[in-house]
Amino acid sequence: MTSISYNRTDVFISYSHKDVQYLERLKTHFAFDERKGSLSVWEDTRLSPGSPWRVEIEQAIKKTRIAILLVSADFLASKFIAETELPPLLAAAKTEGAIIIPVIGSQATWRFYPSRRRQSAMPY
Repeated sequence: MTSISYNRTDVFISYSHKDVQYLERLKTHFAFDERKGSLSVWEDTRLSPGSPWRVEIEQAIKKTRIAILLVSADFLASKFIAETELPPLLAAAKTEGAIIIPVIGSQATWRFYPSRRRQSAMPY
């Protein structure tokens, strides 16, 4: 059962650094609400050089109400995203009502692995 945690208030954007152009475009859409103070968006360009960046990312994830995943081949290939960012975000969605929104940034290889192959299934 999922319960909504009201301690989670922010938007967290997870992306591959190779997809910074998609991040910049997405941030434009949030700019008005951020300026009004009705929304707080966090992404890693807010990190200061020399800061304890892992700790800051963990803290940002703990405050995440909505996680936007900018999905691309580079996003899917990122070990850091897969092992550090996604597990706590998915756990928060499952147990605390955080919302995960995937946004397709660019083409990625998507594979469907059915439990058994059918005649009509596309070849891999």
